Amino acid sequence: MGVPRVRSWVSGGGFLIAGEDKVSLYDGNGTLLCEVDRATRCNREGTLGVSMVGYGGPANVYHMVTGRTLAKLDFASDCVFSSDGRRAAINLKKGVLIVDVPATLEQGRLVTP
Repeated sequence: MGVPRVRSWVSGGGFLIAGEDKVSLYDGNGTLLCEVDRATRCNREGTLGVSMVGYGGPANVYHMVTGRTLAKLDFASDCVFSSDGRRAAINLKKGVLIVDVPATLEQGRLVTP
């Protein structure tokens, strides 16, 4: 059994602790906000996360500062963030969903450019 460790800090928020099969998101005071899959991918600041369960499974989009689920997707196979962290490209079953990261975080829902 592995020892949990700090995985990363979330800009403007708290931190992620990686355990055996999940990652726990805490605010700056150490209060647990949510748990996400170990394969969650985040933008450079760590403020938006996309959690995918295997290739072609369901995915959740998280606000990594508040721990809030912003969207649930039935199918996603990959996610990449632009180098400046302002866009996310999520590969869906029939196409690619482009997400405006700052607008999504501000509005609390998926926003496309």
